[in-house]
Amino acid sequence: MAKLLKIFPIVEAQGIVATAQPTWGSISDLGRTTQNSSIILSANSNNISVGDTFKISIEIKTNNNQINEYRIFLNFDSTKLKVIDQDPNTPGTQIKLLDQLFSVADPSNDNLVTNDEIRLIAKTPSNNAFQVNRIVAEVEFQAQLAGTTNVSVALGSGKTALIRSNGTTLNFSTNSQIINLLSRSTTRDNDDADFGIPIPEELPDIENETIGNIEQIPIASLKQNEITFIFVFIGIMLILIGQKLAKNKKTKKNTCA
Repeated sequence: MAKLLKIFPIVEAQGIVATAQPTWGSISDLGRTTQNSSIILSANSNNISVGDTFKISIEIKTNNNQINEYRIFLNFDSTKLKVIDQDPNTPGTQIKLLDQLFSVADPSNDNLVTNDEIRLIAKTPSNNAFQVNRIVAEVEFQAQLAGTTNVSVALGSGKTALIRSNGTTLNFSTNSQIINLLSRSTTRDNDDADFGIPIPEELPDIENETIGNIEQIPIASLKQNEITFIFVFIGIMLILIGQKLAKNKKTKKNTCA
């Protein structure tokens, strides 16, 4: 019986080890290869007045996956948006590279805006692969024409890619940014702007504006009862004056007699 009891702990321990063993060392490797990567565009404003500028950041998330090169291609409408050059010392128009680990070998070709496309190709100088989970670049646009426009990641052969050191690419998800380009308000007169006088959007129609009920306008002429009172008053005054004159005449006559 004592020997039988000694066997139980051995069997139980072997069972636990057999159950736990498959979880060691393999799940993290599987997770690294199945994690999705992403390229995310974010605008600091989606409602822009014509003539104003705004920025779109480019963020790469490879999670635990490692890459040694990324190729970013963006599509935009050059009739509505203009890319502001971030490197006046390099021929052409360049966007701003924020990444400190990856670099652009030839900015005149690998960081360039042509027509309706932005191209950014960056690699690690040592060719070592790293995880990338950060904003790597920024594009500054100026609104040119009112309307709605879209900035998106260009996909397909020879376009946007996240590349491992062995030359294979990562699958990734992406998004786009819809930008509303607004017309500027009509410029107001300098005098009104200086004194802060508000101008209404619409002026009232004076010709069709009702001035008021004409019956409510005060009439300058006197009313009938007022006219009657004046005549009565004048009549009384004439009578009194006549009586006084008659009295004075009678008094004078008696004095002479």
